[in-house]
Amino acid sequence: MNRYYLEYLLKQNNTSIQELGEKLNLSYQCIKLKVNGTNEFKLSEIRKIISLFNLSEEDVMKTFFNDLKVN
Repeated sequence: MNRYYLEYLLKQNNTSIQELGEKLNLSYQCIKLKVNGTNEFKLSEIRKIISLFNLSEEDVMKTFFNDLKVN
């Protein structure tokens, strides 16, 4: 996961990490661990983020799957 791109998207949507956590029904501690990359987002959480911010496929790939290597 690319935490910097997620933080960029949050800023573009005038949303704090805490507000994102509230929208996902996660505590501040839990969302912070996910944003920092310590814990992974669940697919249901990724889907909700896509919906909340109307993310393009490119944004989704840059944010959540930037470390995937295709051979």
